[in-house]
Amino acid sequence: MTVTLNLDGTDKLLKQFRIEEERISDAVAKGMAKFGGEIIAESVKITPYKFGNLRRRSYVSGPEYDPDTHQYVMLVGYERHNQTFEHRYAVPVHERTYARHKPGTQAKFLEVTVKRKTDEYLNYMAGILEKELNRK
Repeated sequence: MTVTLNLDGTDKLLKQFRIEEERISDAVAKGMAKFGGEIIAESVKITPYKFGNLRRRSYVSGPEYDPDTHQYVMLVGYERHNQTFEHRYAVPVHERTYARHKPGTQAKFLEVTVKRKTDEYLNYMAGILEKELNRK
């Protein structure tokens, strides 16, 4: 016994899937950028300021989409590699846990913030996707 099914409108269905894939991809990128901004904003608050303009050297870059892996990559940090500074000191300030800092600031300012915010990421992204995809 053979059953043959013909589905009319598959071209429209595939087009709609591509549109939804694009909307989801855009929403993910938007959410990642906002979340990266929150990480930097929080880490800057606890970044030691005795050392000049380290807080102004913070950055958020991306997200960049890698079509080979189908993943986005966000960079958050201090002192981009392609920037020229007379003195680079983000890494030493970040890593010197023995140094005394003013109250409210600390070493490991970026690492601590990333660890603290990690648990929020999935719920945050779910909220972004829900909001963006329900928008017409």
